[in-house]
Amino acid sequence: MQETNSNQNAWYEKTWLVVILCAFIFPVGLYALWKNSTISNLWKIIWTVFILTIVIAVISDDKKKIKTEEKQPLQTTTESQTIEAPQVNSAEVEKANAEREAIVEKLKKRAARDWPNDYSTQEFWINQELEDYEYMLQIEDNAIKRQAQRDWPLDFSTQKFWYNEQIEAKERLSR
Repeated sequence: MQETNSNQNAWYEKTWLVVILCAFIFPVGLYALWKNSTISNLWKIIWTVFILTIVIAVISDDKKKIKTEEKQPLQTTTESQTIEAPQVNSAEVEKANAEREAIVEKLKKRAARDWPNDYSTQEFWINQELEDYEYMLQIEDNAIKRQAQRDWPLDFSTQKFWYNEQIEAKERLSR
């Protein structure tokens, strides 16, 4: 009698707990489901199949994504496709490098002013600004880009954000 009473008080006998465990910690939930004496075998089978179907679907979806990523070939050229490398002279490269170095120095000074003695924040902010600077270099030159550069000099994150917001709004308006 006492053993029966202790089984009724066991954690796996609480149906609400079994449902929560099945939803969030399915291996423990399945164990509790099958240990529970108040849930019928039909429901145990239905829930087990349901949970296993979801797990198998998630696993197979992950495998498909991995296979798709593996199958995507690197871009190669054929005889009919030739990629012309843009002709860049060394003077342009030197000018771009000098400009980048000047920007890095300005960013370092600003970071030291804004976050004195917080070197990890300085480093993070400088790297983020340089990443956004590179982004702004890659986009086509247009009136929106020029306005962003004019309104927020040396704030490349804001330039990037504002530029993207303007482009998205322009696209929405043209629909």
